[in-house]
Amino acid sequence: MHQRRTPLACLTKLVLAAILFSSSFSARVFAQALDHAATSADVGEGEIGLSFRHIVILQADLTNIWGTYFFAVTNKTSGNKNFKTSIMLPRESVDFKAQDGLEDQDLRLDENGQLYLDKEFPPGVSLLGVSFQVKADKVGNDSISFSPPFDLQEFSVAVPSRSGIQVQGEQFKEGVPPMLADGRYKGMQVSDVKKDQILQIHISGIPKDRMLLWVVGVIFTVIMALVSIGLTMKTRVTGGSEAEDQII
Repeated sequence: MHQRRTPLACLTKLVLAAILFSSSFSARVFAQALDHAATSADVGEGEIGLSFRHIVILQADLTNIWGTYFFAVTNKTSGNKNFKTSIMLPRESVDFKAQDGLEDQDLRLDENGQLYLDKEFPPGVSLLGVSFQVKADKVGNDSISFSPPFDLQEFSVAVPSRSGIQVQGEQFKEGVPPMLADGRYKGMQVSDVKKDQILQIHISGIPKDRMLLWVVGVIFTVIMALVSIGLTMKTRVTGGSEAEDQII
């Protein structure tokens, strides 16, 4: 998996515009919610650490599944402090990109190919995002899987309510975090996830059938054209033979 620039920036702008900068769900509200989560996760005074709430928002087109992984780092020290942590992305990811609160140089790969974050953070809560790309299967439903490199107290997967996309997972229960509970998003959550536990997410409702119908339509049109040409040639041959018989 190699880091490079992709169209993911467009997706993230849409996600952030729809989620983080609307009147009902602002970046400040999101940060406050994650600040509370971080407090609940025992990030004490004089410490720096991850919030317990980790969120993935998914969208898809005919060929790709696009997602953004949101999390927060809480710095409760009196000044800037460096923090290093592994980043959880789907194991099927073919690309990734630094998004909200991060720069490309903040993300690195270790010798085992594990993506990690290494960045200096100011005091307070920093909302962060990493977008990713997964190739969608040409037909049927899709699956992506996460294997967190650390224990998770809460992990959520959400999709836009009007997208037609559905997500399911055996370990998950239906629901979304409070900051997404305004009706525009639907999804599922799981609690108390252990390090290296595999979370399988099944995705359905991607409008691939449109492409399949288009392919079938093209094939049908080609077949009908060939049949029409064959019938025309046969008619000409038959007509020519009858004319010869009349001349003789």
